[in-house]
Amino acid sequence: MAFMIIPSIVTRTLKSSVVPLFCGVVLFYLGSHLVNGDRGIFSMLRLRAEVAQADDVLTKETARRAELEHAVELLRPDQLDPDMLDERARAILNVAHPNDFVLMYPPSAAAQQDLVVPPTEDPH
Repeated sequence: MAFMIIPSIVTRTLKSSVVPLFCGVVLFYLGSHLVNGDRGIFSMLRLRAEVAQADDVLTKETARRAELEHAVELLRPDQLDPDMLDERARAILNVAHPNDFVLMYPPSAAAQQDLVVPPTEDPH
């Protein structure tokens, strides 16, 4: 009879531990997806960083657009700024005033940089 008691204790223990074990496995599965899944915590943090970076780019591009719109406003025929016209004409026609200080760049660097250097000494 003693040999009959041991299997019943083992089966009773296994039967009573199946439900908690199953619940533990399900909780582990759901918890791992909560942290590492496509919509998990790490993905949320990564997306927040991408949104912050996109906001920075938007701020920079908005400021650049405002600068360009201001430059366009200065070149409109009804409110033409003579200094802006002179600066753009010299840049486009590649000419300089005799008192200007000119720095020569290779063509690729000159195309990428829009530098205006003031004269170093007063001509008068």
